[in-house]
Amino acid sequence: MSIISGNVFENAYHKLEEALKDAKDVVFVAGNLDRRSRKKLLSIADSIPGVQKHLEVIYADPEKVSSPEPLKVLRDKAVKLHLNQPDMSEGWDSVKISGQDPYIGKDIAEETVSDAGNDKVKEPQEEDWDDNR
Repeated sequence: MSIISGNVFENAYHKLEEALKDAKDVVFVAGNLDRRSRKKLLSIADSIPGVQKHLEVIYADPEKVSSPEPLKVLRDKAVKLHLNQPDMSEGWDSVKISGQDPYIGKDIAEETVSDAGNDKVKEPQEEDWDDNR
């Protein structure tokens, strides 16, 4: 396997593609996949014959999650998922959803969703990650 540097997600996509080409089973875990990011994963999987694409989404109330991430970050991720809900029409072979979207039926404050529904949100760069991860 080659060593590459740069964007964290681009590195992950590269490793995903290598593993799928080697016919390995892959679980891609990410807490903040919007439609654009999911489309990238699907594109990689679709380019390799025989790959099955299963998506599992676990909703959680950010107010009740135990995490080292700040509450604002957890809220932003939950809003982003709320505004970018996955479904089979994206190209998945199956979609399993657990838990309940904490924002169903709630009025989401405009400042909370300013970038959350925008598929052009900048993906996190390696320097954006805490050293504790």
